[in-house]
Amino acid sequence: MASVIRMEKQISIENSLLAVIGNSGGKDLIKEASEIAIDHFLQEGILKDIPVVGTVANLFSIGIKTQGYIFTKKLQRFLFALSDISFQERQAFTARLDSDLKFRVRVGENLILLINKLDDMDKSELLARAFSGFVNNRYDYLIFHRLAVAIDRCIIQDLHKLERGNKRLHLEPHEAQILSSAGLVELEVIPQVRGEGVRNIYQITELGDLFCKFILE
Repeated sequence: MASVIRMEKQISIENSLLAVIGNSGGKDLIKEASEIAIDHFLQEGILKDIPVVGTVANLFSIGIKTQGYIFTKKLQRFLFALSDISFQERQAFTARLDSDLKFRVRVGENLILLINKLDDMDKSELLARAFSGFVNNRYDYLIFHRLAVAIDRCIIQDLHKLERGNKRLHLEPHEAQILSSAGLVELEVIPQVRGEGVRNIYQITELGDLFCKFILE
């Protein structure tokens, strides 16, 4: 019975999240989400016994119950960063998902997992920018997922080492290891003469170029 309840909550939070993102009429739910004080859902560390009103309140209430307060704060920052997407683009995105319900469930499930895994609050905005490219049909879901995995794997300071148009990067070994494992850079030149301060030269990959264009810029 408990597992059934957890499954229902999980489905509810996924549907609520996609409903907020895809809202295309009436009050702007993403703007509303950014204005809600999540602390009002809590009282002395315990979830308030309040009636759930509206899609956004339902989303945050379930988020706190299932994943916790920190997750819900990341979720709020993620939604705020999506606020520049037009209603027309959101409407087209919703139509794409509704045409394939299996794909809709997959997108919702994975989005919850990706937000929950973020180890830095500032990554919420980066993930939102990556998702915006998918919503706007700039690239497909596979590319979005690759970009999301890169955000998850890398330290945020290392990600800002990337610069679109800069084809040659001189990286510290630990920076290069993380960025290359995420598929954002690749080894270009190994200097023949080794010495103090001499480093391998890396170049930005095609995925890294997309990362710079749609996320960092």
